[in-house]
Amino acid sequence: MDILQEIQEIMRDIFDDENLIITGECNSDNIDDWDSLSHINIMVQIQKKFEIRFTVEEIANTKNVAKIVELVQNKLK
Repeated sequence: MDILQEIQEIMRDIFDDENLIITGECNSDNIDDWDSLSHINIMVQIQKKFEIRFTVEEIANTKNVAKIVELVQNKLK
């Protein structure tokens, strides 16, 4: 399972952009529509996809895609 690829699909759906390419460096500074509400939506969809749960602190501390991938990997161990 490629976590980054799965997150990319989630983010393409949320941002309604099938051409969106996600890398570990992607964050709210370089994706125009990534605001606090979309961040919550991203994290909720990731929880559903991977059947995991994040704490409020974990959600607040994920500032880029690399951190999200790392968090998912740790939850899946």
